[in-house]
Amino acid sequence: MLLMLFALAVAGVTAYIWCIRGFFSALIHMVCVIAAAAIAFGVWEPVAYLLINNAPERGFGSSLPDVAWGLGLALPFAITLALLRAGVDKLLPANAQCEPPVDYVGGAVCGVVSGLISAGVLVISLNLIRAEPDFMGYQSVGFTTGVGRGSIERTPGAFPAPWVDRLTAGLFSHLSLTTFRTAEPLARWHPEFDTFPGSMRLTYEGRSRFTLRPDAFKLGSYYVVGDPQRPQKLADLMVDDWSEGVVQKASSLDGKAIGQGATPPETEDEPDFTQGYLAGFIVNFNSKAKEKPGQVVIGNGQVRLVVQRDDDDDNTVALHPVAVVTNIDDPTKKAFAHFRYNADNTYTASVGGAADAVMGFEFPVPAHYRPLALYVKGVRVDLTERFEKPTVIYSDPTQRDEAIKNGQMASMTDVGPILDANGKPVEAPPQANFQVPLIQVSNTLGFTLQKGQETGLEVVPENRGYSVQSGEQTFRLNSLKGLGVVDPKLKIDRFSSRADTSIVKVSVTPKYRDAEFNKLFEMADRNAEPILLDRNGTRYAAAGWLFRDSSVVKIRYDQGHPVQRLGEAPAVSRSSADKELTLIFVVSAGVEITEFKIGDVTLGDVSKNPIKAEATGRR
Repeated sequence: MLLMLFALAVAGVTAYIWCIRGFFSALIHMVCVIAAAAIAFGVWEPVAYLLINNAPERGFGSSLPDVAWGLGLALPFAITLALLRAGVDKLLPANAQCEPPVDYVGGAVCGVVSGLISAGVLVISLNLIRAEPDFMGYQSVGFTTGVGRGSIERTPGAFPAPWVDRLTAGLFSHLSLTTFRTAEPLARWHPEFDTFPGSMRLTYEGRSRFTLRPDAFKLGSYYVVGDPQRPQKLADLMVDDWSEGVVQKASSLDGKAIGQGATPPETEDEPDFTQGYLAGFIVNFNSKAKEKPGQVVIGNGQVRLVVQRDDDDDNTVALHPVAVVTNIDDPTKKAFAHFRYNADNTYTASVGGAADAVMGFEFPVPAHYRPLALYVKGVRVDLTERFEKPTVIYSDPTQRDEAIKNGQMASMTDVGPILDANGKPVEAPPQANFQVPLIQVSNTLGFTLQKGQETGLEVVPENRGYSVQSGEQTFRLNSLKGLGVVDPKLKIDRFSSRADTSIVKVSVTPKYRDAEFNKLFEMADRNAEPILLDRNGTRYAAAGWLFRDSSVVKIRYDQGHPVQRLGEAPAVSRSSADKELTLIFVVSAGVEITEFKIGDVTLGDVSKNPIKAEATGRR
């Protein structure tokens, strides 16, 4: 909201100033703004690299890389505009007079164009500095809630802030191929440029490193799954042995399905996401890529592949990875797996103290496209200079999975996929852990709040402390750990229910479930309703959920507004071992629970040993 108002103010004030100064002056200024912006976009990358490479590694100025990409655009624009205005004012010291209506209308039109471009450059520059993903209330990209959970997708627009950056990026991308065409046009190397800044800022907890020095990593190798010359159905390639039989769902930056659920393009210029191949890139990070705690941390938003159409050099598409190959255990065991990006905020972190950390990122490439450039935390690697053809070609996912398991991808060492609450990697268990039962009768929250801390939740007093009656709220884990011993009279540690009801929890956290359950859960329709059934066939809708990851706990509980779609709850997957999700149901006291379903699909059948729902409500 703040950035939206800021952009509106810049555009509005600029339009007003040039409206009252007359058409001729406004026209001259508009031409200067367009020229300054074109020059700024043209020199943006070289200036940013210059700042990054010359920044000291320690002491004063060491944080320059965090703002270098933003300064690389804003400074050339401001300097060029100032110089152009000074030169023009010297050459044309007097204003040409027009009829008043022409002065006002023409001045206003030129002022609006100048204001929108200036505001667009400013918004893009601000988004190119290290900050939280939703800095100043605006986030240009985020994790999709549509086809492919965990995919990176452009957020819906809201006038004017999102539109000024999109309009400006779109305008100068188009001009880079036409009026202001260069040998290396912006549109070719940065398609959908308005999404680039926001995707770079999708960092771990909004705090991990935003960019790297070019010498902080090197590209090791390039492998392909499928045949680029004979495109296959992407849905057939987006499978792996670790989620056997489950086709991954993914979406493009524009929200179009990739692979499963994709439709053929409407025009020949659009990419065909129904068929293609998978391209994997092995990236070796050195010690310069590490965070202060000593780990390399990176998510799928910070890795981008630009692919180029075979018959049209200017037709390029930006893609983000759908999977990463990482170490899943102690680095001394050298065990690897293929992890999907199918849950929000999934990050990969290095393990141990080794100097290097190697990770493999995998992208679905549409038919008739070939890799052009790989971007890692903003730094570009020109693939046309490195890989004219793949290092290795796997004919199908089975061959790739076998290479992962038997260590043929030998350069992949010392990496792990997930971070816990302390920023430490979480080991992915090789088999199901049944310490947490699928269905459990319990009204506990699993954590304790102190009265006064429940903002957003409605609580009611009971014989001992308080219970949550309804509401939705997010709590930082560090705030809960700091509570210490809480007076029993002030404790909030359970859900509220009536005397004739019982609270039943269903844990759908993948690390606690077996392979068959996880397969069904990944395939489940996120628009379907999660339900419990008792022995009499009575259906019970979920009243809410408990969600926990390495940094927050989220709670939703509202019997009057039950969960109607699985998609309403936060996503969890095998690739996000630090994320736990428990669905909360309120059932009739004394019934025997026999089944857990999502829509028409049964995920848990306990009819042979039904679970008695003893009363948990107040009496």
